[in-house]
Amino acid sequence: MSKYLIHSCEKRYWYVKDFLIPSMIKQGISEDDILVDNDDIKRGCLNSYIHSLGLVHTAIGGTWHLQDDILICSDFREITEAFDKGIVCGFCSYYSKDVPSGVRPIKDLWYSFPCIRIPNIVFRRFIIWVTSAEIQTKYQAYIKDNKFVDMLFRKYVLLHHADKTVRNLNPNIIENVDYLLGGSIINYIRDEQPLSLYFKEQNLVEELKSSLENTVYKDK
Repeated sequence: MSKYLIHSCEKRYWYVKDFLIPSMIKQGISEDDILVDNDDIKRGCLNSYIHSLGLVHTAIGGTWHLQDDILICSDFREITEAFDKGIVCGFCSYYSKDVPSGVRPIKDLWYSFPCIRIPNIVFRRFIIWVTSAEIQTKYQAYIKDNKFVDMLFRKYVLLHHADKTVRNLNPNIIENVDYLLGGSIINYIRDEQPLSLYFKEQNLVEELKSSLENTVYKDK
């Protein structure tokens, strides 16, 4: 069975707990296969990913890393179980609009951190790499901002896994719904929402919007 790790901040934990996880369980995903790393002490984006290594570093296989502002497609479980091998990107925004889908060389990795499967050994080595003195100095500007995890991961795999492939899933299996949850936490000055280019179930977005409007969370 596939394993899932949701990277959450305290401001969005209500959505993870009351909407995202129940939607996963409804599709038949076991609650035991879902881990949540909730940043309740405000480590920040990059430091939270570094901290989350402790949840997966000894496990064999891989993990689907999910962010806390996503909506899953109706066959999310089936697709994640069918493609539970190697690096798999489940989300594509305009940042990767010119990069093809399908099985591609690693240089065609999408910026897909809202939904990406990473072998645990690769994630472990990435965290070791990004926390090394050399990389902390070389990419000091990125690291000082405590974000750019997707960019740093791309640099890592291009350097250390250049001979590998990535599977870019089309249709996308999640949609970014941060605009329904108060907007981006990290890129709070961003004008354009990085919506999925290939998410096909707009009806699910409308259903979520309606559900949020009719709950106590509508003013969050």
